[in-house]
Amino acid sequence: MSPSGAGSLILILSAVLLLSSATITSAFNITILLGRYPGFEQFNQLLSRTQLAEEINRRRTITVLGLPNDRLATIMQMTEDVQKSILSLHIVLDYYDMIKLNKLAPASKTTLTTLYQSSGVANDKQGFIDVVHRRDGTIVFGSSMPGAPLVSALVNSVASQPFNISVLSVSQPIIAPGMDGSWVEPAAPPPPPKAAAPVPAVKEPPPPAAEEPVADEPTADAPAPSPADAPAPAPAPSPAADAPAEDEAGEDASDQDPEEKKKKSAAVKQVVSGMTVGLVIGLASFLAGQ
Repeated sequence: MSPSGAGSLILILSAVLLLSSATITSAFNITILLGRYPGFEQFNQLLSRTQLAEEINRRRTITVLGLPNDRLATIMQMTEDVQKSILSLHIVLDYYDMIKLNKLAPASKTTLTTLYQSSGVANDKQGFIDVVHRRDGTIVFGSSMPGAPLVSALVNSVASQPFNISVLSVSQPIIAPGMDGSWVEPAAPPPPPKAAAPVPAVKEPPPPAAEEPVADEPTADAPAPSPADAPAPAPAPSPAADAPAEDEAGEDASDQDPEEKKKKSAAVKQVVSGMTVGLVIGLASFLAGQ
């Protein structure tokens, strides 16, 4: 082989090696891939302007959630830094195509890591998105931030090169809370409230005692009872009933002297005794004459 032929062979082998290494280094080009499909021109331009296209091409396995032109109005009004943050949330660091998404367990939530998480500027769970395969067959995406809704629905598959790159069309942008620069570190939850002291049971007061009926006061028009209607007073006891008994001499026994009473009593006894003797003698005489 002539020297010129050998030199040509070396050049050909070098070109083949360069092409092989380029192929190995980048299995796809997102800009060329999206350029084949109309309706994603603005999304493709944003990837190039924010230099996200270069980061995508350096990956061996990637999933891009593409936004059609008519779904970019909100993002187009933001600054380029915010645009880059939002678009990097649509780049999943794994391969998901329609077949793999439909194999997800129904109604279960799967958390995916995005390119925004690897940027080092994500707060909390801003760099993650959730995907749910609903029981009705629809597949929805949303931010993993607490309370964030699943706002973006899967529309269809745009392009895929298993298992390197998958481009899926979604209905709405996924914007994590605080991604526009308004992030505020969540405050620590307040301590649980202390248990309130038990309130003592209030005893019901006893029922009020029945009030005694109050006699009606005499009215001013009622006539006062006359002296004639009043009950007659009881008659006063007569002096004779209360006076002490008198002895035979007619003197008040209560006014007599005790010695005088004895003398009179002895005299009475003598008279009675004499009368008794006289009656006995008279009776005897009468009986003897009979």
